[in-house]
Amino acid sequence: MIKTEALNVLIEAIKFCNSIGLWGCIYNEDLTDSVEFHNFQEKKLDFNIALDNKIEICREDDFDEEGNEFSVTNVGDFVCLYSNIEEYEIINTSIVYGSKMALFLVDASDDFTTVKLINLPYLDDWCYSTVCVDGEEYTVEFISKRQAIFDILLVKDQNFDKDVPFSVCDYFIKVSAKNKIDRKVAENLAEAFIFELSTNHNILLTHATRVTKFNLDSIEVTENSCKKLLPLLTGNGISEVIRLYNQAITFDSFDYQILTFTKIIEYIAPTVARE
Repeated sequence: MIKTEALNVLIEAIKFCNSIGLWGCIYNEDLTDSVEFHNFQEKKLDFNIALDNKIEICREDDFDEEGNEFSVTNVGDFVCLYSNIEEYEIINTSIVYGSKMALFLVDASDDFTTVKLINLPYLDDWCYSTVCVDGEEYTVEFISKRQAIFDILLVKDQNFDKDVPFSVCDYFIKVSAKNKIDRKVAENLAEAFIFELSTNHNILLTHATRVTKFNLDSIEVTENSCKKLLPLLTGNGISEVIRLYNQAITFDSFDYQILTFTKIIEYIAPTVARE
């Protein structure tokens, strides 16, 4: 049973979601019963709530739409999220920063990767890396589930497109730190992660703000037998090279790809000449 202090925070969090137009539902332990946010005040005394109970969240306007997906979390994480809501910031509808984590919204940059992500549902299980930068330990991971904090901030700031407010295929790169995250380091690690997935696993990702619809017919995908990431490339000078490479592989135009790859060669040529 949830403690009184946590229950009070949960009540405030639910009021907050109701006020900004988020629909939510809390399930009991065995998922046989549930209570929606708008009925929570009158039913909370009759509903056994624990910290690990499942919560689903979506925008009220999307609730009745066919094929809608939800952000899924639990009561404990939801209470913690709301308690620290002011520390989170969303930038350009695509990046969320907190004191200890950053979320980068990404999407497949080609049809092959789109189908590959759909057909590799367990990518989250092995697709992560740990790296130490300036004495701080960071974990970088791929997440193929909608994130409650992302949805909440989009609605809170009215920062979404009316036609495509959320995506049912949201993918994220999450960078988390044990103590305090450095935003520039987080950005560089996300770029290094995209580089690793593209070069060694043929998973081409690009930073995204909107859903892109692809023609998925007649695309066959075979699972990559290699399920281990190599060490991420970090250090002086490498971040700019990786950023240019990640930009180049997302262009549809070969002309733009050649121009960007040329910039990479120009960038590293002096170092190669000295060596």
